[in-house]
Amino acid sequence: GFTLTGGSTNANYINQSTDVYVAWNWKANGSTTTTNDASATGVGSIDSVIQANTTAGFSIVSYTGTGSEAQVAHGLSEAPNLVIIKNRSTSSNGQWVIGNTDDSFTGQIYFDSNAFGSNAGSFNNTIPTSTVVNINTDNTVNESGDSFIMYCFHNVEGYSRIGTYYGSGNNDG
Repeated sequence: GFTLTGGSTNANYINQSTDVYVAWNWKANGSTTTTNDASATGVGSIDSVIQANTTAGFSIVSYTGTGSEAQVAHGLSEAPNLVIIKNRSTSSNGQWVIGNTDDSFTGQIYFDSNAFGSNAGSFNNTIPTSTVVNINTDNTVNESGDSFIMYCFHNVEGYSRIGTYYGSGNNDG
């Protein structure tokens, strides 16, 4: 769990007494992490720390941006269908960036926007492989020197399914 405090101006936007909030908390592998030294393993081009649950098809990956097109190891047993990346540094480029196989990673969606952006800046129009996620030069996923967190999910038969749907706008859907 975690603790929220109030009283300061900065804390009030996450702990107002009259507002409703939601929080997601994941532990992918009982706090066991793997460090991927990309130059030593030959997997990816950026070093990363991975916490993966391959049975559930979920991993949490931290890495430091380089500003150049790169590959980051995801630690799963197959290619992710959904990738969510967040800049954890004090950058103005702190959007939650989302890529998925339904859009062939040809652009991105942001949690705070309902529009799909077709720029290749985030994922370089490249679907993840069974070992890495490709990130491009976009500062929302790869600003040089900034710390990033990446959540990766792949479909697991009988457990989870990543996909999209189009609503009809009708009450009976």
